Amino acid sequence: MWGWLEISSVGRSKLVQSMSVWMLLTPIAAKLLGSVDHISLGSIAPGVNVPLALPFSWKVFFYCSLCFAVGNLIYSLRAPEIIKRFRNYADFEEQEGSLYLLIEATKRELRQIKDYFPDTALKETVVRYTPDDDISDSWQRTELIDRWWKGMDSLKHSSRDNLPDIFSSFRLILSSTRPYWLYICTIFYAGGFIGLLCIIWENTVYVVLLHK
Repeated sequence: MWGWLEISSVGRSKLVQSMSVWMLLTPIAAKLLGSVDHISLGSIAPGVNVPLALPFSWKVFFYCSLCFAVGNLIYSLRAPEIIKRFRNYADFEEQEGSLYLLIEATKRELRQIKDYFPDTALKETVVRYTPDDDISDSWQRTELIDRWWKGMDSLKHSSRDNLPDIFSSFRLILSSTRPYWLYICTIFYAGGFIGLLCIIWENTVYVVLLHK
């Protein structure tokens, strides 16, 4: 299933992050190089010119950069914090490693969700890892759960050995939240990659045909 966990590998990419800078530099570069057909290497190799006549489109590249920039903005504002900050459990353990802070961060994210609340997945996590038998029994018997925060708080007393599993469970739960923003972010990233592929394909075909 496609979610914020999959998007995070794109959002953290150095290439994608640099595209926000290129969105600003592209108009300047287009202005400076748009009318240049070749570069002379007179000082190094007299009489040798390097052609720049590739069908490179500054407009397409600008719109690619714009798509990536909008995607990055949505990712930074709407992706769950524990997905943005930590690549995996080892990263979490090195930077923070606190079960208490993990649960509080997850509760902050869940309080902002108005639609598509992940009740089933959250119920399974609490029932599996809570050390409180009363909470576990009541949650297994209750379909409409109105004690979310009490149940999550009970996880703070769970065994330290459960921390990697609780961390992974919370990331999977939050990965499917805010589907509207997830889809929009995906569309902008996809638009950026499609534009880049079009530029690469067009210039590759040009070079191949030029040397036939």
